[in-house]
Amino acid sequence: MATFEKTLTSAQARRIAGQILMIAHLPGSTPPTAASDLAIFLADADTSQADAIITAAADGLDLITTAYKKKVIALPQPVAFGALRFQITGNGVNDARGTLWVYILDLALYG
Repeated sequence: MATFEKTLTSAQARRIAGQILMIAHLPGSTPPTAASDLAIFLADADTSQADAIITAAADGLDLITTAYKKKVIALPQPVAFGALRFQITGNGVNDARGTLWVYILDLALYG
């Protein structure tokens, strides 16, 4: 099994500031391994990736899979700000494709 990481680096990513309400995943033409896990980190504030705001053991558990899946994040919802780093673990498909949606309640724009 492998770990895949990607940072949301667009110009808009630096302006994210809000509570994460829900995360959804839709596999693409090459689906990932069933029951892969997702963790989300604050890319700028947590460069060592020591403290995930969405953990693979809780809210991100088995979120990345071979069919559409969503997870509503329970209260208290984590606050995201700045660029986000996505980490998918437990995936054995090297060329897996898919789409992640992170629904964020906008608190403010900064920067």
